[in-house]
Amino acid sequence: MKTFRQLTEARITLPKYEPGSEFTLNDRTPNSVHKALFSINYSPGAVFKKTNADHTEEVGEGSLSVTLEDEKKKIIKVFGSKSSLHNAFNAGSLKGGGAMKAADWEEVITIAHNRNIKGIDSDEAATLGEIKLPIKDRVLANINNGNGKSIIDAVNLPSKPMTHYGRGVGSPSTLWSETFKDLNIKMNSKSMTPKTDMYIGDMRISLKQTGGSQLMSGYAGDTAGVITAAYNKAIKNNKIDKAALKKSFDFMYKDVKDNFSSAQDVGTGSRAITKKAKSGATLNALERSVMETVQKGSQVQNHFRWIFSEHPDVKYYAIEEAMTGNMKFSDDKSISNYLMVFNPSGTGSHIDKIDKKIISGYVSKTTFSVGIKSAGSRGALSLRGIVQDEYEPTLTMKNIISEAWNEIGEDRIYLSEGLWKNIKDKTSSAYDWAKDKGLKTLKLLWDKIVNKIITLLHEGYGWIQRIFGWQPVVRLTSNPSYI
Repeated sequence: MKTFRQLTEARITLPKYEPGSEFTLNDRTPNSVHKALFSINYSPGAVFKKTNADHTEEVGEGSLSVTLEDEKKKIIKVFGSKSSLHNAFNAGSLKGGGAMKAADWEEVITIAHNRNIKGIDSDEAATLGEIKLPIKDRVLANINNGNGKSIIDAVNLPSKPMTHYGRGVGSPSTLWSETFKDLNIKMNSKSMTPKTDMYIGDMRISLKQTGGSQLMSGYAGDTAGVITAAYNKAIKNNKIDKAALKKSFDFMYKDVKDNFSSAQDVGTGSRAITKKAKSGATLNALERSVMETVQKGSQVQNHFRWIFSEHPDVKYYAIEEAMTGNMKFSDDKSISNYLMVFNPSGTGSHIDKIDKKIISGYVSKTTFSVGIKSAGSRGALSLRGIVQDEYEPTLTMKNIISEAWNEIGEDRIYLSEGLWKNIKDKTSSAYDWAKDKGLKTLKLLWDKIVNKIITLLHEGYGWIQRIFGWQPVVRLTSNPSYI
C-alpha cells in the first residue's frame, strides 16, 4: 500500500480546486468519508476527479458535499463535514505527466521543503516558492509518492522558505557581453539561465542528479566565455608558463570562433541524418554539412582535452565557472555557492558548499566533449562538461542498454542503419570517416554496458539475478573418486 501520511490534506471543497482537479483517497486514520467510500469498495490510493456532472450515487453524511468521478467514469456525491472531507484526500494522483526534467525536480524539492517547514498544502508551498500554479502532474506525482520528502529528509537545509529560481534570467557580466559581441552572436534569455536553481536566504543552490549529469552545455558564446574566464584566472598563477598558456588559449579561442560559429544553422543536427539515412535516400548538402560540423567538433574536442591536460589550472577554473557562474553573471542571485546532489529515492542525496575541495573532486570525474546540440530547427556545436558519478543501480539488462545508448549522445547517428551505404560516394573520405566513427561508437557502447554490469556486480551476487532475470541453480554432485 502506498503511504500518504506525510502529506497535508487537500482541502477539496475550496473553489481553487476546479472541475478536473485530481485527488487521491489517502491512508490517514479512517474518518467518516473514508468509511463511506470503503463501503462502496474504494480503498486508499483510489484516484478521483472533481466534477460538476450529475451523480449516480450518494455516500456519507454531513453538511457539505463534493461530486467526484472515479477512474471508471462513475460519478459519486460524497457528503461529510468540512474537516472530514479535507482530511480524506490528497491533491493530485500518483501518476506522472511525462518524463521529469531538471526544472521539474527543482520544483519537487522546493514544494516538498516548504510543505515540510510550514505544514501547508502543495499549492501553498508552490506559491511560497514562486512556482506558477497549477502544479504540473509529473511534479505533483513525485510529491505524492514521497520522493520529494525523501530527498529533503536526506539533506540538511535551514528551516526557512525555499524559492525556485531555475526558470529565471540572470544579468550578464561585462566579460560575457563582450565575448558574445566579439563572436557576433545575439545574446538571448536562454543563454543567461542562472546557475542557482533554488535559494534559501544566502544559500544559492545548484541542483544535480546522481548517476551522471552535465555541469554545462553551451553554444559558441558560453563556450568562449567559460574558457576566457578560466584563462583569466589561470594566467594569474606565477608558477605557470604564461607565454605557453597564452599561445594555447589564443589557438583554442580561434578554434571556437571559427568552427563553432560556422557550424550554426545545420538544421536539426544528427536527427536529420538519421531520418534521411533510414528513409534510404542519399545524403544531400544538409547532411554533408552536418557531418562536416561533427568532424570540426571532434577536432575542437581533442584540442580542448589536450589544453586541459597540459594546463590543469585552466580545467579547474573552467569547472569552477561551469558550477558557479562567477564570471558569467553580474547579479549575485544567479551565482551558485552550494551544490546539491540528489537521488529521487533520497539515498545518497547531499548538499555541499562549493569550495576548492568540491571543485577539485569534480576535476577528476568531469570530461569535456564537443558535439551537436539541437534546439528546435537549429543545431550547432556545443561544449559539454559531463560528470560521471557513481553508477546508480538499475534493475534490468534492458535498462542498462538503454542508459548506455542515451549516454553516447549524438554519436548514435553512426550506428544508424543505412548511414554508411547511403553516402553517395563510398570511396570518399566522408564514407571512411563515418565507418570508422561507427566502429568506435559501437565499441564505446559495448564498453559502457560492460562497465555498468561490472559496477553492479561489485554490489553483490544478487545483482546477477536482477540484471539477467535468472536465479543460479545449486546442484549437489557426487565425485565417484571419493565415494
